[in-house]
Order: sequence, then structure tokens, then C-alpha cells
Amino acid sequence: MGVISSPPSFALVSPGQSFELGFFSPGNSKIRNIPITSSNGFLALTTNGLLLSNHTNSVIWSSNTTKVAESPIAQLLDSGNFVVKDNAMVSSDSSESYLWQSFDYPSNIWLPGMRITNDFNTGLTSWKSLDDPSLGDYAYRNENPELPQQLMYHMDEYEHMHQPESPLVNRRITLNTPVMGSVEQIASAELRTNRFTMSTKGCEKECLKNCSCTGYTNSNITGKGHGHLMWFSGI
Repeated sequence: MGVISSPPSFALVSPGQSFELGFFSPGNSKIRNIPITSSNGFLALTTNGLLLSNHTNSVIWSSNTTKVAESPIAQLLDSGNFVVKDNAMVSSDSSESYLWQSFDYPSNIWLPGMRITNDFNTGLTSWKSLDDPSLGDYAYRNENPELPQQLMYHMDEYEHMHQPESPLVNRRITLNTPVMGSVEQIASAELRTNRFTMSTKGCEKECLKNCSCTGYTNSNITGKGHGHLMWFSGI
């Protein structure tokens, strides 16, 4: 069983030394979600996954994996992904062998390879403040799994929409900047139109729900079938 403890007598560092995993003190924060209140905390790897416990060995959090690994290992990759996998599997280097991975839970940072879903708990969520990692007021997630777009919410109110031109466009997005709730976006691009398969009524409904939508129409722009086209800026 491997253990990461606090104070940081042991920490994981990615092979290229780009990322480090360990415990930290979040500044002047006094209220956090299920905190470790003492100076000692432990992150342990077992055959059932990861266990986070405090100085009294009370379990604060677990990875809650349903699979039991014959030979579990935890690894911090150069991508920033912290994975638990079964080393006994032949293809242990493939993502299919992962029993759990941090990229499924983006928190407030979106790195290449992370997946943004319509689940509030696993989408991108801001911290309460720069030194308080409690859940903040802003969330960034997919509203409709049929549409390739992400929406940003403030206190459950729609505020901003982003449509990536391709999965390679967004390199890194964070919801933590000097002004809480603002979005820092690196190497991004705006997509003025979006094509997808949906009924005319469904397309109209989606457009009317979004004040950024300026129009929609039938389309067959690829020669591979019919769909609908929506504009989210100037037509």
C-alpha cells in the first residue's frame, strides 16, 4: 500500500516534473468542503482504490471504484492526470485499464484530455475564492449532450456559451483568475456556426432558449446528410 502523507514527507512527481501531487494549505481559508482539520492527512492506495483519511484514520474520501485490482498502482502522468490502474493487465498503459482517473473530475482546471459533461459534480467548477477550494458560484458544463457546446453558469443562471472549433483548440481553461468567475482561456477560437442533427422544431427550441443564437436553418453542407445550422454571432 502506497501512502502520500502531510506534512509532505512523500509526494508524487510526474516523470517530466511538470506536476506534483501532495497536500497543501489553502492560505487563509477557514471553511472548506470536508476538510482535514489537523496537520496530518494520508492518501493511501489499496486494492479497492484510493482512500483519503485524517490523523484518526477516519476516511474522508474514497475513489469509490467498483473494480478490485490484482496489482494496483497509482501514477501521476505528465499530462497532469492522476490514475489508478491494474498493473496485472496486459495493456496497463492504455486508458481502458484505468480504474479511476482525476481527469474525470476537472475541479477548477481544464487540461487537454479532460472531459466536460453535463454533470454538475464532475464538470468544471470554480473555487469559492483564490485560497478557498470550496465549491464556488460558477460552473462550466455541457447543457445538452447532443450539442457540441459548453455553457458557463453563475449561481445556476446561464451567463456565457463557448463552442470549440475542434478538440485541439482549447489548451487550458481555468475558472480561477484574479476576478472570481472570469474565464481565462489560452489558445482559443470562436466558432460562429454550429452544425448538428436535430429536428427543425428542436433546433428552433434550442435557438430560442439562447439569447446568443441569431438564427438557424436547414443544411446539407457536407454532402453526407441533412442537419441544421445555428449562428451564435453575426450572420
